[in-house]
Amino acid sequence: MKAPKDLLMDALVELYQNGPTHRDLGICCHVQEYIENLCTEERAVEDLMEELFVRWPGFSGSLTYPVPGAEDEAPNEAWLGAEDMWTGEYGAKRWALAEFMLRTLAHGAA
Repeated sequence: MKAPKDLLMDALVELYQNGPTHRDLGICCHVQEYIENLCTEERAVEDLMEELFVRWPGFSGSLTYPVPGAEDEAPNEAWLGAEDMWTGEYGAKRWALAEFMLRTLAHGAA
């Protein structure tokens, strides 16, 4: 079985190569779907994601909604109101988080 770091990196690379499978869902859902398709343990990967969320300079302060909303919008409101989580200002922040996670993992800093 692959290490959590390798599983997360694979899921993020797949996200970059193929785009999100569901545009109305975020990074966590994409990673969970990827891991479920491999029939593997996901708790260790979720723990690693949370560790990376907190380290991201743009972190919203919420592990449930790590991507901040626009302006004064709360992270949960941005998530609930987004029809496409991968476009616009909110989408750009989500891609920035995914890139941060992948770069951090690739450089062995996690």
